[in-house]
Amino acid sequence: SKMTATVRWNTDQAPDTYVTPELPYGKHMVKWIVSDGCGNETLCENKFVVQDDKAPTVVCINGLSINIMPNAMVPLWASDFLQYAEDNYTPFPQLRIGIRVSGTGTGFPFEADGVTPQSSISFTCADLGTQLVELWVMDAGGNADYCETYVVVQDNLNNCVSSPATV
Repeated sequence: SKMTATVRWNTDQAPDTYVTPELPYGKHMVKWIVSDGCGNETLCENKFVVQDDKAPTVVCINGLSINIMPNAMVPLWASDFLQYAEDNYTPFPQLRIGIRVSGTGTGFPFEADGVTPQSSISFTCADLGTQLVELWVMDAGGNADYCETYVVVQDNLNNCVSSPATV
């Protein structure tokens, strides 16, 4: 009263060798046709969706140090911290990369428009020392992950020191 069936592929060149199918992402349907040899037939359709639920992999460069510039600040970009990023489906050029100072938000960091990834951060003289940074990557399916790293903000050129003015 019960029967189990599976989907598997074979080829004319190797008719006795079967492999489990790897279906592309998207909507699919399997139509089962069962007949009993006496002309009786029953149809059954199964619709399903194959989707990407795996977050991309992102690896940060650790241990960067940077000096404050003469204007008493220093900008850094997401690409400064990226060692590599990869995904099981989305090609690298289509991955979205964002950055933020650790502890200043949750989820993927977007600009105020909610669409554009935040691609840079800035530090000033008030931020001298070790600063934690989150580097995020999002794939085309909206899956995201991040790595946390740090940057040492330094003032070796004394750009943060204010000297008394002489009149």
